[in-house]
Amino acid sequence: MGNHLLVTIECLRSDHVSGLGYHKKTTPFLDRLIEDGIAFQNAYSVSTWTAPSLLSILTSSYPLRYKGKMGKARANIAQVFEENGFNTFAFGSSRIGKLRSCRQGFQNLRNKDCKMSERSEGFGISPDLPHLSWIRDFWRNNFVIHRVDETSRETVARLLRALEGEEGPFFAWIHMNDPHRPYLVGKESLSVFQFSQFRANFAAKKLSPQQKKKNLTFRDRVKFHIGKSLANKETMRNMVDLYDREIRLADRAIGMLFEGLRKEGKLHDTTFYITADHGEGFMEHGLLGHGPGERPRLYNELLQVPLVVWNAENQHERIRENVSLIDLSPTICDFASLSTPSHFAGKTLRRFFNGRKSASDGEIFCESSTIGWQRFAPEKAIIAVISGDYKYIWKSKGKDELYNLKEDSGEKENILNERKDMASKLRVKIDKHLEEVRKRGTKEEKERIKKSLSDLGAVRNREVN
Repeated sequence: MGNHLLVTIECLRSDHVSGLGYHKKTTPFLDRLIEDGIAFQNAYSVSTWTAPSLLSILTSSYPLRYKGKMGKARANIAQVFEENGFNTFAFGSSRIGKLRSCRQGFQNLRNKDCKMSERSEGFGISPDLPHLSWIRDFWRNNFVIHRVDETSRETVARLLRALEGEEGPFFAWIHMNDPHRPYLVGKESLSVFQFSQFRANFAAKKLSPQQKKKNLTFRDRVKFHIGKSLANKETMRNMVDLYDREIRLADRAIGMLFEGLRKEGKLHDTTFYITADHGEGFMEHGLLGHGPGERPRLYNELLQVPLVVWNAENQHERIRENVSLIDLSPTICDFASLSTPSHFAGKTLRRFFNGRKSASDGEIFCESSTIGWQRFAPEKAIIAVISGDYKYIWKSKGKDELYNLKEDSGEKENILNERKDMASKLRVKIDKHLEEVRKRGTKEEKERIKKSLSDLGAVRNREVN
């Protein structure tokens, strides 16, 4: 059975991972795991911001389930491990404790955020780098809530301390906050990439109290501060440089995690599952950052994420089929030789190993909504289905979209009118998906979940006795 460790990284899009083809060396340590382990070339998150994405990973359920109420308790992977005698740990930022479905089942859940004043001088920037002081000034001058999450390395250090002397098998989940904006840059990351400096007047402007109250988007604040279009190539090049440095810091934290477990003698007994909650937009489709917003989007820069499974015994394999993170918890159960709860919507990804592919495998579903952190509104939802080379985006309000991802990986040309036959075929699949998620969350479904967890507990009791 061994130990099992789930690593989720904030905002890490797969096309910025050097081991998956990115031209910058952003992830040297993760690249080694990609070469030694099982790497999924085309993995998709279920949604485009943290709450629904983590929810779908841990509970193997779609956000629209339970009428979109994400705060409602849903049975998760930690409960499966707890019922089978594992010690369970969860470490990360304040986000991981906000949803009940993410908290339950973890015997040791330690989430943390910190005030800016608790961070290093210069808001995460080394004091001998004054040319980067605009980052500190921008965030301090223009955002009302002056709080940031701890770095990935700080989170790793807390987890390693908790695991010291741990004797029983464990399931641990660590959520790394790098490279989430504001892309805090430390001295150690600056030598990796060349840096093209923003204009000197970047930090000169301040939002008025009235402007702050308008709750401007991240994009609008940066646009105001720079004083020019966000479509400007120089502006985006600078933002991407900062983002890539944050990725490098997260990669170093993964290396730190492996080294710490090696020193504890736990590395070779642990299977790692490394992925991200979602990606990040850099104006490819008019969005800087991620999240629901007034115009939710389901483009691949927000959805495609890395997914790597590594342990000391697995042989290297690179899987190119489209896969969904809805299948991650069933996969973890499979690797741990535990029964997968019947209410999990996903299936084990082992079905793709050794070049296998089932005829039933084909559709990936992704969801978003205009409603905020803990609420998905079906009446304001958008859903994407990916089937083979095609991607269809259905909107409860607005114009639908169809893309051929093989010929148009950037999703720039909507071919809905040219391929109405394909659009109709994929629309039927979305209708079936909506019907299925509406069934879930009923009274009968809740009883089925309770019975499933009860059965898992009964199995454990029989094994103990």
